[in-house]
Formats: sequence, structure tokens, C-alpha cells
Amino acid sequence: MPRNLKDTYLQKSDEELIDLFLIDFHNLNEEAQGTLEEVLRERDLHEKVTFLQGLYENLSDEQLQRYAQALSALPCPSCNGTDEALTAGFSSAAFSILVFTNYEKRFLISCPTCLRKRTTRATVSSLLFGWWGIPWGPIRTIQALVNNAKVSQYLPNHEPNEWLQAFALQNLHRIELGKDEPQRLRDLIR
Repeated sequence: MPRNLKDTYLQKSDEELIDLFLIDFHNLNEEAQGTLEEVLRERDLHEKVTFLQGLYENLSDEQLQRYAQALSALPCPSCNGTDEALTAGFSSAAFSILVFTNYEKRFLISCPTCLRKRTTRATVSSLLFGWWGIPWGPIRTIQALVNNAKVSQYLPNHEPNEWLQAFALQNLHRIELGKDEPQRLRDLIR
């Protein structure tokens, strides 16, 4: 294996190496996998990675719910409020000019009030500016309106919804590593 690959791995933070192992390991060739495992052992991260990998493999529905609830208990990244449990959803918007149409769908974690404001703004914006492109303007506008209405169905929700649970599952190792560092978890949901 070229020495520069090991040097590249050595320049990465512990968290970046853990992400690489847990998320992209199967995409690496055999030599790169071996080099990554070597660097993890040199940094004494192999046990931590093995523990985190075991979390994914043995995760129960109740455990996933607890991880999602840990996220839902954080202050809202939009308003910094703590009165409502956080939830997740998508805000969709369409914008068109003649033959150009832009469609944007953003994943958000926030309190229900802030999420409702974002989807309402996106809905109004789509109604005003989404229709004016041919042929995609009307299609994308309707898509945005339907998606925003779907998100509104989940508000308010006192239990973490499926989107927040999916986010928790995807970021399980980051939540576990940051469970004693609230700022780290707040940064994760921004």
C-alpha cells in the first residue's frame, strides 16, 4: 500500500477515521481496509470502533427510540427553545423562471413551531414563484405542496417521528460518541 494513504489516514481526526470505518469501509479496497485498521489500532481506536459496530448490529427498537429521544430533548437549532421536543421533516420549495425550475428539499430537525414556519414559508414561496416554468414549474410546485402538507401531518408529535429515528440510526455512532458533550450533539443536528 502506498505510504501516502497511511499518511492521509494519520492526518484525519479520530472521528473522521471512525466515520470512514463505520460508513465507508465496505467501499474501500482490501489494502485500504488493512491500512485503516492498522491506523485505528495505532490510535487505540479499534476497541471503540468494535463497540460502535456492535451497537449497529445489535440495536433494538427501544434503543433506537432512546437515541432519537436524546436528540429530541436538545434545544431547537432554529430558535434555541426547549419548550417543545424536537422533530424532523422536510421543507420543499419550487422556484421557476420560464424554462428554468429549481426544486429544493431540505431535511430539518427543529421544534414543531419552527418546522411549521419553514414549511409554511416554503409553501408560500412555491405558490408565488414555483408555477412560472415550463414544463417542470407546475409539477415541482405540486410536489413541494404535497411534501410540505405531509410534514404538517406529523406536527406536533410527542414521540420521535420516523425521520428523526432514521437520522438517529444513520448517526448512531456520532450520538454515542457525543452523548456526554451536548454541544457536539447540537452541532450534529444543525
